[in-house]
Amino acid sequence: MADATPAENDAPPRALLDLSSDVLLLIFTHLDENALLRCSALCESLCAVARSPALWRPALARFFDGELPPDLVGCANPMQSLRSQVEFARRLTASERAERKFQVHEVVFPGCREWMKSLDSRIADLQIQAGRQEARPGHPYYGCSGGAYSESLKAYGLYDAPKGVMTNGTAKGYGVPEAESRLLVWVDTAGKTTTPAALALSGADFGPLAEWKDGKLTELAANAGYAQLANSYEAERAAAKRDKKGGLYKSNSYTGAPDVHVSEDKKRAPPTAAVSLPKLLAGLYGGLFSLNETGTSIGTIYSLSCPADSTSIADYGDM
Repeated sequence: MADATPAENDAPPRALLDLSSDVLLLIFTHLDENALLRCSALCESLCAVARSPALWRPALARFFDGELPPDLVGCANPMQSLRSQVEFARRLTASERAERKFQVHEVVFPGCREWMKSLDSRIADLQIQAGRQEARPGHPYYGCSGGAYSESLKAYGLYDAPKGVMTNGTAKGYGVPEAESRLLVWVDTAGKTTTPAALALSGADFGPLAEWKDGKLTELAANAGYAQLANSYEAERAAAKRDKKGGLYKSNSYTGAPDVHVSEDKKRAPPTAAVSLPKLLAGLYGGLFSLNETGTSIGTIYSLSCPADSTSIADYGDM
């Protein structure tokens, strides 16, 4: 007797489109944002799956380093929201180059004085218990510089008045939990006009910090495998350096020698999620860099840091 021919419905799938949407969705969870966009352009069937909110919600969270602004939690169209963040970030980059100012607004920390007073008192008590003779009740000892508190700002697209974190660098050493030694605030400016007034790091030497940041973007894009983007960034940086008028990277220093220091002693290979294509396209305004200010008794230290590879540049010109 001849073998029975298998029913057509029992035949194994022979092509991607033979798979069910649930299986495709599972496969697509392993793709990055660029690959998802390519799949969505192939055909109508794949487009429906590749644009699924279930796939783009994690991508949006990655753009915000895993901590979404409150009003974006559970947004209906995370793909469109991510696109809006990147497009606005690109406009901010253009404004930065035109104004020679970082387009990141200062953050006001509500209840800052009360929080600092309470934390100071707590640290003072811990220092006294540890036998630190310089500390007095309510008055901790932070050393000669007085630089215990630092402000760190990150901008994310439409959130150009950004995620602000104020931290006490001494608290951790005395066992204060991280969540209790930092003050976090999101400032929502989505849809509002960005102006170059009262911007963060306004006292910093923009030129050398911007040149370091632009070079770092080229390096990150190249290491992540986005050669075309890396070449584009490098071409922009080279053009800015050729500007005979001083242009974008000119130092504000009266002596012409910027008082900056680059720190790479803790440099590491950046995690893949930290340098996704949307973040690379958005650059400074995709959370790739932190803008930091540390107040001391003799002036302010301004710095840009790249958390992805643990490098930074600091400007000591205000000291």
